[in-house]
Amino acid sequence: MFRSSGIQAFRQLGVGRSGIQAAGTRRPDPNHYPHPNRRSRGFTLIELLVVIAIIAILAAILFPVFARAREAARQSSCASNLRQLGTALQMYSQDYEGCYPLHLTLPPSYTVGHYWFGLLANGVVDKTQGMLYPYTRNHQIQLCPSFTGRPAYGNATGGYGYNWIYLASNTAAGRYGDYTVHEASINRPADCIAFADVATYRTGANAGLYETFSIAPPSSSLGFGDFPNAHFRHNEVLNAVFVDGHVKALKPLRRSTNANNVAHHLHHLGVNGTDDDRYFSGR
Repeated sequence: MFRSSGIQAFRQLGVGRSGIQAAGTRRPDPNHYPHPNRRSRGFTLIELLVVIAIIAILAAILFPVFARAREAARQSSCASNLRQLGTALQMYSQDYEGCYPLHLTLPPSYTVGHYWFGLLANGVVDKTQGMLYPYTRNHQIQLCPSFTGRPAYGNATGGYGYNWIYLASNTAAGRYGDYTVHEASINRPADCIAFADVATYRTGANAGLYETFSIAPPSSSLGFGDFPNAHFRHNEVLNAVFVDGHVKALKPLRRSTNANNVAHHLHHLGVNGTDDDRYFSGR
């Protein structure tokens, strides 16, 4: 009896077989430490693959949107350049009794020529000697920010072309520098392009996209066939400034069937070979 009650009393005081427990301490909780067979929760391979797939889908959706937004900003800068070229053209015509610049003036030697974009002499271009330079004083506006073609005139035109066939000549053949066109002969200035986004694709050893200085032929009226140089580089549209000074984004009216042209966004602004009155002649 005494032995039984004594053992119970010692157990109440915290005394067991392994010794006396210090006063004020607690027994360790067996659930406090992780079980040796219990693993921490993490991502499985399937979950990681799902996350990666979602990120890839979002990137595929957003990257083209960002690219189009950047191109829209470049298109706006291009429109500003063309607007300034259109203003320079109007100032030129005011100083020259209403006449537009000739496409090219040639001395008897035929080795030097003045164009709207500069003076070409033996393959070298002086941009400060262009017909319109006195009115712009900045040849940087002749460079489209979206033009990525190779230079053919030292980047003097930079992707812009002059409607020389109908503004520098009264003939469909576009006679070089014989006489110019008076503004009074343009009955529809809002329908007559002055400058526009252009480029040309050259075949041969150094094939590729090159700068040019004119938008010619406007359609196929000169018998050049399916070789347009209207360059729809701004999200499949081109910028053009018209004789009255307004700038407009235009879509192709007829797409080229030439693979090189299609790859480089070169198409027609006319539905056929007699559609120049829509955007070019102004008559």
